[in-house]
Amino acid sequence: MSAVPLLSERALGSGARILHVGWSTTRKLFFPVLGFVAIVGIWQLSIGLTHIPSYIVPRPTDVARATLNAPGLLWSGVLTTAAAAAAGLLLAVVIGVAGATCLAFSAVVERSLFPYAIVLQTTPVIAIAPLVVIWFGANIRSIIVIVFLISFFPMLSNTLVGLHSPDPDMRGLFRLYKASPMKTMLKLRVPGSVPYIMAGLKIAGGLSVIGAIVAEYVAGVGGGQGGLGYLIAVSAQQLNTPYLVAAALCGSLLGLIFFGAVAIASKALATRHDPGAEAEVRGGITGRVGG
Repeated sequence: MSAVPLLSERALGSGARILHVGWSTTRKLFFPVLGFVAIVGIWQLSIGLTHIPSYIVPRPTDVARATLNAPGLLWSGVLTTAAAAAAGLLLAVVIGVAGATCLAFSAVVERSLFPYAIVLQTTPVIAIAPLVVIWFGANIRSIIVIVFLISFFPMLSNTLVGLHSPDPDMRGLFRLYKASPMKTMLKLRVPGSVPYIMAGLKIAGGLSVIGAIVAEYVAGVGGGQGGLGYLIAVSAQQLNTPYLVAAALCGSLLGLIFFGAVAIASKALATRHDPGAEAEVRGGITGRVGG
């Protein structure tokens, strides 16, 4: 007899949680959407009232019209840039994490080589890009190399900080049990550096899109593929400002997608490695609904 009321209470609790999450998501999205509508509206009205030519400052309707006139070309550019950015980012993650692990094994090696990584980071990418194009040619390889160069340092530096961050008491415990440096690295230092690696990946994800667009711009022909950088360069030469703005906005959106994907992966990874966090979140939601 008591099974039915218990089932009803569980169903009501699940429904309340779903409604709470849905309402929270709606509240988070409402103000950004409202801000977007306001910005687009002010942009449209101000350009319409001042009668500025579209080749100088296009209206949102001009950008939309230019996008609809050649959607396939823009979509192809987005895919090309996304592929090059993802390939260069993956290379930066693998080499950056592996390089930081190697540096963390020896303080002497770290002090000897890490300054050169800083030099690489502080050198403007616009100065390196022409050299890379000369060495590797105006193709997709040059674009991937430039993306790697611009994304490498955040991965290396953040991972290195994470590898040096374990609790001193835990490191003392590992020394007490005479754990080898390799076992200490794999069992203590690498797992503890995961949040730092994900933080570096968030930074590198946005930089990878910037690097890909700059590389395509410098390569002149977009690596023979016609990415967003190539579309921006051609649109600027033709004074096709609406299409230039459309390509630039696509680049911004692509960077946001990369950042959002990394943020979602970070949350999933944190919950997976910390079951207590998930229980705390669930308890907080239930408590707020119940209150």
